[in-house]
Amino acid sequence: MTDKAGFGCFMRIGGKHKNKKIVEVLFKQHYGELCNYAYAIVKDDSEAEDIVQQFFVDFIVYKRYKKVESSMEAYLFCSVKFAALKFLKQKIRKQHVLIDDYTNSLPADENKPGTINYKKALNQALNNLPPRCKEVFVMVHLQHLSYSEASDVLGVSINTVKTQLKRAISIIRGQVPYPFEPEFE
Repeated sequence: MTDKAGFGCFMRIGGKHKNKKIVEVLFKQHYGELCNYAYAIVKDDSEAEDIVQQFFVDFIVYKRYKKVESSMEAYLFCSVKFAALKFLKQKIRKQHVLIDDYTNSLPADENKPGTINYKKALNQALNNLPPRCKEVFVMVHLQHLSYSEASDVLGVSINTVKTQLKRAISIIRGQVPYPFEPEFE
C-alpha cells in the first residue's frame, strides 16, 4: 500500500474495523523504520520502541488518523520525531544533573597532589554554571549529544548551543585551575 493509498483509505472507507486494519497495516509497514528513526534521537532501543508503540496507541485511541491532511508517512515520522524529542526533554528535566557522578568518575588516586581539591572545585564550578550553560554542558559533554541533537532538545539554534557551551567552558576554566599546580594544593 502506498502512502497516498493508506491515507485515502481513511477518507473513503468508514467503520471502525476498516480503520483499525489500515492502522495495523501502517504499523507493520513503518514500525521498524520509525523505531530506527526514534533510536537515532534517543540512542536507546527499548525507549525508541516504547515511543513508537505509544505513538500508535495514541494514534488509534485519539483517532489522530482523522486529522492527517497531508502525507501519512510524513505525519508518522514527524510525530515520532517530536515524541522522541519530548522524551529527551523530559528525561533531562527529571534528571538531576549527574555532575557528582561525573566528578566521581575522575581517577581517584589520592596519592596525587590536589586530586580531592580538584574534584571539589570542578563539582562546585559545574554547579555554579548558569542554568542554560549547565544544561548544554551536560548534554554535550556528559550525555554525548551532538550540537544538533542538543539544539533540537532545547529548541534553540546550533549557534546558541555552541555559545552556551563556550561560556560554560570559559567559566569552568576560570574557576578550576589545572589539578596539579603547586599553589592549588
